Amino acid sequence: MPTLSEVLARSPGEELLLHLKNEASRDGEQLAGYLAKLPPARLEKLAVYGGDGAIASLAERIPTCARCPKRP
Repeated sequence: MPTLSEVLARSPGEELLLHLKNEASRDGEQLAGYLAKLPPARLEKLAVYGGDGAIASLAERIPTCARCPKRP
C-alpha cells in the first residue's frame, strides 16, 4: 500500500478524498501536521472524512481543510 506522500506525489493537482479509518483524535492531529506543510493550492484539492474525534482534531489545526464527520 502506498504512503500518503507517494499518493500525493503520483497525483499532483488531482482532487483526493482521504478517509481516516478510526475515531482517534491523534490520527487527526497527525494528518493535520502533515497537511499543514502542503502548499495552500494543494490543500484546496483535498478533502478528509472519518470519525468525529479525528475530524475535530484536524479542524482545530487546519480550519480551511474540507472535511466531514463519518455518520453511522
